[in-house]
Formats: sequence, structure tokens, C-alpha cells
Amino acid sequence: MQQPATFSQTRLALCVAFSLCLATLVLFWPALSHEFVNFDDDKYIVLNEQVRSGVTMRGAAWAFTTLRGSHWHPLTWLSHMLDCQIYGLNAGGHHLTSLLLHAANSTLFFLLLRAMTRELWPSAFAAFWFALHPLRVESVAWAAERKDVLCAWFWFLAMGAYIGYARLPSWKRFGGVIGLYALGLMSKPMLVSLPFALLLLDYWPLGRLRCRQDFRKLLLEKIPLLALALVSSAVTLVASEKSALMPLETLPLLARCVNAVISYVAYLWAIALPWNLTVFYPHPGLAANPFGAIAVFAALVAASFLAYRLREKHPYIMLGWFWFLITLAPVIGIIQVGLHSRADRYTYIPHAGLAVALAWTLVRAISARRFLSRSLTVVALVVLLLCSFQTRTQLRYWQNSESLWTRALTLYPGSAVAHLKMGDALREKGELGRAIEHYRQTLALEPGQFLAHGNLALALAQQGDLEESARYYRSFLQIRPTDIKALFQLGDVLMRQGKVGEAVIYFENLLRQDPLQPEFHNSLGIVYFNQGRLSAAEKQFREALKLNAAHAGARSNLERLLRVRAAPQNEIPSPI
Repeated sequence: MQQPATFSQTRLALCVAFSLCLATLVLFWPALSHEFVNFDDDKYIVLNEQVRSGVTMRGAAWAFTTLRGSHWHPLTWLSHMLDCQIYGLNAGGHHLTSLLLHAANSTLFFLLLRAMTRELWPSAFAAFWFALHPLRVESVAWAAERKDVLCAWFWFLAMGAYIGYARLPSWKRFGGVIGLYALGLMSKPMLVSLPFALLLLDYWPLGRLRCRQDFRKLLLEKIPLLALALVSSAVTLVASEKSALMPLETLPLLARCVNAVISYVAYLWAIALPWNLTVFYPHPGLAANPFGAIAVFAALVAASFLAYRLREKHPYIMLGWFWFLITLAPVIGIIQVGLHSRADRYTYIPHAGLAVALAWTLVRAISARRFLSRSLTVVALVVLLLCSFQTRTQLRYWQNSESLWTRALTLYPGSAVAHLKMGDALREKGELGRAIEHYRQTLALEPGQFLAHGNLALALAQQGDLEESARYYRSFLQIRPTDIKALFQLGDVLMRQGKVGEAVIYFENLLRQDPLQPEFHNSLGIVYFNQGRLSAAEKQFREALKLNAAHAGARSNLERLLRVRAAPQNEIPSPI
């Protein structure tokens, strides 16, 4: 007699799952018309030849061996390659893949909650709030953040496999958990906290953790997962140290701890009131208030103690709170990578725990006081509607690079990074005057910002101010003396100024560093030609074509040189 009711509940759950998936797709659909942005999208996709070539054996080998991007995440690279295979450089296709993954994650999150708790409506509210929240925009609308939605997919799959293992333990089932966890770590190393999240699930709602002996047993059970987490952490530290890891001399440990404590509260505030969201939050560095951080730390400790004390009566509060604290810990900034203080994308998995805590707290309040049923239901619906409205607003900021950095500068006008990236966006549009203003503002805020020196020099050269351009290139090279690109561009500026003797020195040095670059041979050939050293110039043009037979500039220059040689001897060749 209970089967029809069970079937009816299952059918209702599937309807909710379908509605959740559809609502997520509809809400985030405008992202499909967005462009790539100039914040890692170039490094990950647009200018990455390995990725742009699509899925190849060579590309797959590169994906599993490179530490580019300060991470080892081969599955993320492969997903970008697959997108390029299917969509090319159509940004909308890349955003579609991220949106489909987010919709799948949200739906799976709902189904997992219902499978663990057998409760439909709190599972539904938690999943809807997670899926439609404005903090999800960065992970969905930013193509380079594919790793967020991809790793979360494997996180939820590993959770599902763990639920099956918890109900019917076997090494084969646990092997599935380990395999999915490994795939998640190969998408983004932030998943190192999964073993601890599974321990929380053991307490509630799985009910496997009842006493101290159970804790020891369950902790030992997760040793294979912890071992994978240690390996992934070590690889990530190596990758970060090669490129983006902030040294303690630059940012002391005390400043990191202060920012970490304050960031926990900032994340809670953004989850509760997600109005002032942007792509980049500048790090306060030594300016952060340590005394304020002490008070915040005390409040976090008190909240943790309270959640622990409520574990028997309200276990979902303990689950949600400690899930939030633990899953944010790997990216809270003690190990500082980059120049930001926090990031919206880091909330993707931590928010899920708080969603569970809020959903079950609301439902328990309704069940305890029936007269609250309608009012709390209305509150829940209003929360979801407000989140959806703000998500649509936040999506508009991600349309292109200019709109993205305009938003960042509106909230943080003193951000050197935002001024630099806005300058890049304007220079790409050809608005050189405005771009130069932003580059100069960057240097006023951060004089040692070497990228601003180089990009300002490039913009000035494009504007025709060669003298000033050469000065900023030299400033750049004082900071980065071996940068091949800057050396080449300075040589080009000197050649355009007519300072051929100086240009020769730069190009000859470049070829000694990298003799396999056809562009360097072509440029040195141009300098030799303008000096009247035609034989030396011909040798360089032919070497460029030997390295790249399709090099149009070298071929055109060689043909011109041969015409000059065939011309009457009294005819003076015009410079290239």
C-alpha cells in the first residue's frame, strides 16, 4: 500500500529536479552572448595554441604535464580543448558548457540531499538557493573558471558514490569514491577538503558517526582520500611557487591571517546580501586592521562552539557551518596566490553547506510553529526571486572586458589591477588615449607594476610617441631584464626611430637567446637592409622563411631585397 505514495514522491522529486535545471538554464542564458574577457581567458583559451588546436594526443600529453595557470588540472585543460574542437573560439559555446555543468551540479545536489534525508522541500530550497545565487555568476560566465563547475561535478558525483558506499560498504564502491575524487582533483585542487566534508556527512544525515570509536574508524577509512589530498596539495604548491605564490617577504603571515579571518565574514556577507560583487577584490595587505580581526575571530569561534553544542538537536547547523569553514580553508589566503583578498568563485562548494543549514532551519521552524508556514514560505520565495534578479544584474557586468572592469573600478577605484585591465580592454578597442590614462593611473597607484610599464609603452608606440614608448620599455626591462617580448618591442621602436645601431644590438641579443624565432630573424634582416648590408639581410630573411615558410613579412622583404639588387646601382633603396 505504500508503493503508490513512494512513486508519487519520486515523480514529484523528478519534477522539482527538472524545474531546477530549467530555471538555472533560463536565468543564466544571457551568458551565451558574452565575449571572452581579458582576465585569464587569453591565457587559458584565446592565445593558448595547445587549447585552440582542440583535442589531440600532443595536447593531451601537454595537459597532463603542464603547470601553467599555477595549477595541475589536466581535465580542465581537456575540457577547454574539447570546447575549441566543437565551438572554435565562439565564446558562447564555451559559456554554454559551463552553464550545462552548473545546471547539472545544481540538479545533482538536490537529488543527493533528497536521497540522504528523504526530505523534498528543504532539499529543493537548498538547491535552488545554491543554483540561482549571484555568487554563481563568476563560475558560469567566466570561461577560464571552467575548473569551478567541472570540479564541483566530480565533487557531487563522489558524494553520490559515497552515499551508496555508506549504505552498502564494499571496497569496490569505495574505489568509485576514490576514482571520482581523483578526477575532481585533476579539475581543481580545491577539492582537497572533500574527505573532511564526508566526515560531516557521516554525522548527519548519514548517521554513521555516533561515538569516538566511530570517528577513528571513519577517519582511517578516508586515509586513501587524504593521501590524494596531500599529493594534490604538494603539486599545487610547486605549481604556484613557479608563478604566482606570494612570498612571505612581500605579504607577512600576520597580514594573511588578518585577511583570512575578515574574508570569512566577507563571504558570509556576500552570501546573505550579494549586492556589491565584482571580479577582483584588492588585498588590503599591511593596511588590514588586526584588532578588528581579533574580534571577528572571536565571533567565528563562538559561532563554531554554538554550532557544535547544537549538534544533537540541530545537526544540520553543525554540518552547514563546518562545511563552510572547512571547504573555504584551502583558498582563504594563508597560502596566498595572486593579488586578490577573496573571490566569488571560491564560494561555489562552501555555499552548498550553508544552503543546507538554512533550508533545514526554515523547515524545522515551520514544523515547530505551524502559523509560520505561510510566512516562511513567502520569505523563501522572495529570497529566491531577489537572488534571481541580482544574478541577472551581475551577469550584465560580464558581457565583455570593458563592462567587467568598469564595475570593478566603480567599487574599487583605487585598484591598480582594475586600471591595468581596463587599459588593456581600451587598447584592444583602439581607444589609446583612454588606455594610456588608465596605465598611468596604475603606475601612480603601484609604480613597480611591470605590466603597466610594458603595456603603456606599447600603447604609446601605437599612438606614435616613440620616444616616450622607448623610455617605458627601458623601465620595464629594469624590472624584467630578460623579457624577450619587451626586448623585441624596444628594438622595433628603436628601428622606427631610425636608431638602427641600437636596434641591431637588441635583435642580435634576442637571436642569441632564441635563434628559432622567425620574427627575430625578419626584424634583424630589416635592420641590416636599412643599414645597406644586403647580404646579411638576405641571410636573415631566408632563415626566417626556413623556420616558417608561410611568414608573409619575410617573403615580402626578401622579394624587395632581390628587386633592389636587380635595380641600377645608382638607385638608393628606400628603407623597409
